[in-house]
Amino acid sequence: MIGVEPLVTIDEAKMQLEETSDTQVGKIVMMMEQATGIILDYIDDPDVSWTTLTVPAAVHAAILWQLTWMYQHRGDELDTHGIAPGVRTFLERTRRIPIA
Repeated sequence: MIGVEPLVTIDEAKMQLEETSDTQVGKIVMMMEQATGIILDYIDDPDVSWTTLTVPAAVHAAILWQLTWMYQHRGDELDTHGIAPGVRTFLERTRRIPIA
């Protein structure tokens, strides 16, 4: 267990991945946790307390994009620093930027 509560449901993840079988559920749940953690780490806001019902649409979409990218590539394209292509740009408006 990664320790991050996924902000997408297993049904949403399976639909996104076009996975109809239940044989991959354990792997999908693990990747849901990882994708959620990666996106929350990128947003970098310690005050976030979203649930699957309150997560903003942009963050929800980014988690699903991240999950899809991870599911398809499984670590063979590490030149993106772990973030799916396009997700950084999409999330710029939600990212907490420190003010000096």
